[in-house]
Amino acid sequence: MLDSAKAANPPSYTILDSGNPEAQFAADIGQMIISRYTDAEGHVDHRQLRLALDMVIRYVEDKTGVLPSVVVPPANPPTNNPTEPDKWDWSKWERNYVPGDGIRDMKCSDRGLICRILGANLQNDLHKIRAILEHTLFKMSVNSKISSSSVKLIVHSAKNCGEAFELIFRHYEYNQAFSPTGMIKAAIALGYIPKEDIQQLYDMSKD
Repeated sequence: MLDSAKAANPPSYTILDSGNPEAQFAADIGQMIISRYTDAEGHVDHRQLRLALDMVIRYVEDKTGVLPSVVVPPANPPTNNPTEPDKWDWSKWERNYVPGDGIRDMKCSDRGLICRILGANLQNDLHKIRAILEHTLFKMSVNSKISSSSVKLIVHSAKNCGEAFELIFRHYEYNQAFSPTGMIKAAIALGYIPKEDIQQLYDMSKD
């Protein structure tokens, strides 16, 4: 009986342990949002709740530039993935694979490979795409001519990470400032891609 009661009424989130006003304020906001997506029988609409939380996070970030620590990627990823993109000559790679007119004339097979590798390694975590797009290496590669807010809207409309990259490429294919090089370098710097996949991207077929 006691175990079933605990399951039905889980303990309060640990932020309340501190008893400080900020913790209580955060708990009150959280409960308000949860209540909005809970029916009369106590069932939570998880999909709508996640959507609401994502929108709150995006709104706060857009207004203040602040992201919660649970969203910000760790400084030292808990993997053995490389984090130094300059070990590969990406300038040479771009000359080989990205035409002068930009990504619109890039081979469909090459674009598809980039989307698949990046998408698979990000494991459908759209927050990681946002981390890539906010990274200095990406922003430098597009000379600040890409609207981060419009990219966020594209990402949010995607079903998964692979599709998100495809939509971004399609949206910017007529913008000569856009190149996938900065995306790849940022993803490496964040530790998102294993060495073998980086090498596969770097050695894409020229056929």
